[in-house]
Amino acid sequence: MAGYVASNDKSTESEYDPDINMTISGTQKLETSELTVGARKPFHSGSGFVPFVEGGLAYINLKVSFNGNIGSTPAAFSDKDSAVGYWLGGGINVAVGERTIVGATLRYSAAEVTLSGDDYSAGGFHFGVNVGLGF
Repeated sequence: MAGYVASNDKSTESEYDPDINMTISGTQKLETSELTVGARKPFHSGSGFVPFVEGGLAYINLKVSFNGNIGSTPAAFSDKDSAVGYWLGGGINVAVGERTIVGATLRYSAAEVTLSGDDYSAGGFHFGVNVGLGF
């Protein structure tokens, strides 16, 4: 089993920082992507409902950038890192036909990345909807 998750969060903020007595304004961008491999263990009950647990390795990329002003001084920053971590999840599939299933999955992934010398946790919760056809 393998998967890929990507997200892109972009926001514009203006915030006063009392520690430096200046306003910080600009565009902050956070991009993450994950490549996962793992295994799934289904628990067949004979009723058409098939709960499962799953888990494996996750390769997580994190990129952060800022472009704006600190006070009246233009500022730009960008950093990225990748790390290997893990993912765990579970869900349920339901047979809706002889060869068709639908279901839902909830996963959690985590890896430690380093940006500008500081360690951060990357990953998080992911929810998915499954549709499958059997051959």
